[in-house]
This record gives sequence, structure tokens and C-alpha cells, in this order.
Amino acid sequence: EKTEMPFLFVLGKNDNFLPFNDIYNSTCMPESGEYLILENSGHMGFYEEKEKALIGIMSFINKCKKNYN
Repeated sequence: EKTEMPFLFVLGKNDNFLPFNDIYNSTCMPESGEYLILENSGHMGFYEEKEKALIGIMSFINKCKKNYN
């Protein structure tokens, strides 16, 4: 919550290990934080929705590069 560093939290809507609603509702996101919500994934979103995860992460990295260079 207090960090000024860019922060990306990747969540799978169908995660049975870390339930989405529990995590989403209890997270105190920093001002520089963003969520990447994978609608059709469980706990392994990087595997289950590879393309969406990659696009989201690359977008976040590019935004960080632009803002912190």
C-alpha cells in the first residue's frame, strides 16, 4: 500500500487456491498499483491464459518504462 514502485497484481477469477473475491477485496493497492484480472483462469493464469497474461504484463512494463525513464 505504501510503495511508490509500479506494482502489478495478476489475479485469476476462478482461483480455488487464493479465491479472487477474498484477495481482491482485501488488497490495499498502492497508488501506482494495477490489477490484471484473468477472467478464465484459476491459479495458473500465466499458463491458462498465456496471451492475455503476456499482453497485460508487456503493457504494464511499457507503461513503467515510459513513466520511469
